[in-house]
Amino acid sequence: MASSLLLVGCSGGGPQQASTPPAGGTSSAPGATAAASADPSAEAAAAEASKAGIDPANPPKPIASSTTAAVVEGDPNATKRVDLLGLKRSGKTVLASYAFTVTAADGASDEPRMLYHYLGNSSWRPQLVDTTNLTLHEVVRADGSAVQTDDQGVTFRPGQTLYAYAVFAAPPESVTTIDAVLADNVPAVPGAPIS
Repeated sequence: MASSLLLVGCSGGGPQQASTPPAGGTSSAPGATAAASADPSAEAAAAEASKAGIDPANPPKPIASSTTAAVVEGDPNATKRVDLLGLKRSGKTVLASYAFTVTAADGASDEPRMLYHYLGNSSWRPQLVDTTNLTLHEVVRADGSAVQTDDQGVTFRPGQTLYAYAVFAAPPESVTTIDAVLADNVPAVPGAPIS
């Protein structure tokens, strides 16, 4: 028996709580090195992490992680780890939080780059898949912009972590787990819990 996914056109305002991030914001935080704290964008990045509900000094443990290739000049074997940090229901929306960490060999470029570049000059398109109701949830759009971290916003270096978020329409209250697509060419996380 064949089944298909329904595309849900998500539109309207953002989440119900004031602490959730605005459309088009970005979030990242410096890594643990002293050099990271010298990054001029570190202060803004930490503020954006806060908007995503992440304390960079004490981030939550990942629900799941996946490591794939990253594009870094001077290291054809560079990798990026994508962590799913949480799925938080708030009224009619779900706030998903993520962490991206790029690893590159010594001698590779440590120039700050946007997530878009590390993804191989591709946009970041997270999704949620409700396998109970066969529904695909794409990022909510407000005023024509996706309510998620801007993949061409704040820059970060290999060894630092970019904290990111995306807002989706919530599945029915009876759905307590959902499959999470972290990024293109990254394995989906099955049965991620919604809190």
